[in-house]
Amino acid sequence: SPSLRSLVVLLGIRPSTPLFMVSDRKILIFRVYTDSNQNWTSFQLGKLRFQGDLFLELTLTKGKYLDEVDKGCLEKVLSARGLSVFPWSDRPGAFYAPHEHGHDEVIVVLEGVIEFSVAEKSYLLESGDELLLPKGTIHSASVPEEGAVSYLICS
Repeated sequence: SPSLRSLVVLLGIRPSTPLFMVSDRKILIFRVYTDSNQNWTSFQLGKLRFQGDLFLELTLTKGKYLDEVDKGCLEKVLSARGLSVFPWSDRPGAFYAPHEHGHDEVIVVLEGVIEFSVAEKSYLLESGDELLLPKGTIHSASVPEEGAVSYLICS
């Protein structure tokens, strides 16, 4: 069966143009998003946001980029995925109060440890770990007193 991406290409859907679909007597808005070079980045069906052909939900993948961190090529790999990459670092004991973003974020730790909390659940990120934070996810973050952390914030 064709992927949603190939269906969008086949139908010639233009970026950010809303389409209306009827499903179980509900009208859903379908939008496709691209980067400044018109590369496919994501799409939205109703309130569900997708990255590629997968729903972008809160996901922690342990050690996903450990090899890339060791080789020093992680920023290039993430940029090739169509992500904007912003290096960031925090001192020991840093804390971010609960907040949300108006865009999806991908967090990848380069060195150290940081803990994200979402809906009373904690996610401990270490070197090479990737955390997908969907748009509108209320979260907080803290760095242990034992050491600083450096990571990439991608959108």
